[in-house]
Amino acid sequence: MREISEEERKFWDTHDTSEMDLEPVNILFVRKTPMVTISLRLPESDLERIKEIAKKHNIPYTVLIRNMIKRELQLMEEKVGSSG
Repeated sequence: MREISEEERKFWDTHDTSEMDLEPVNILFVRKTPMVTISLRLPESDLERIKEIAKKHNIPYTVLIRNMIKRELQLMEEKVGSSG
């Protein structure tokens, strides 16, 4: 998600979309990889740090956690692959 500029904010505060000729758009979200739900216990301080970082990047903290796990898995696989 991108940051909204002050100029955009002022524009939408002063304009009514009902006066605009807008066509509805259908959006289809496709999740390429099947997901499973897990339960994970973390120290509260770690979760707070994760949430702060995710907020700075405008992404859900669960997405950040998934990305962190994915990156670490790739690094571990590269390390195992280079030593064998």
